[in-house]
Order: sequence, then C-alpha cells, then structure tokens
Amino acid sequence: METKSIESPQEIIQEVTAGNLVVLPVNGQILGNPFYTQPGPERHMLVVIGYDPVKLEFITNDPGTRQGESYRYSVNVLWSSIRDYPTGNHEPITRVNKNIVVVSR
Repeated sequence: METKSIESPQEIIQEVTAGNLVVLPVNGQILGNPFYTQPGPERHMLVVIGYDPVKLEFITNDPGTRQGESYRYSVNVLWSSIRDYPTGNHEPITRVNKNIVVVSR
C-alpha cells in the first residue's frame, strides 16, 4: 500500500491498468451520484477498480450506497471531486490536495 500525490487523472488510469486498486478521498457533493442522500457527503472515500477508455469513465466501488458496485464516473467529474481531508473528525479543509492510496494486488 502506498500513498501518492497526483497531478493528473492519467496517474489513476496507470495504476488501475496495472491491476492495482486506488482509494480516493473525494467531495461526494461534486460527484452528483443520484443514490446519495442529497446533497451528498462532503467527505467520502471511493475505490477505483477499473477504467473504460472508450467511455472515458472510471469504474468504482462506492461503499456509500447499495447501488455502488461498479458505479461509473466520468474522468472529469471524478478528477474534480478528489480532495484529501485531514481526518474523519471534520477538521477544516484548508487546501485541496489530490492524494490517493494505491493498493497492489
């Protein structure tokens, strides 16, 4: 398991193409998932399990909803939602860091 700071969606694509899982901290309100209790969670975690190069979508497992298995998000939506947060104690978010956790299979 490795934590990485990333600069582009391509880095996530490279990890999942290599067979790794990627855990993302996100602002769930940006995702626009209709299965969330609206407006959605401000702090949330997703697992990226794949990438569809034809539809330009990330395939995720989302523990926040019963319909979260293999749920898809466009590259642009997912990228814009990535936002690390300091703890689960809802400390103030003072900057946007795009960090991921890579889990090698």
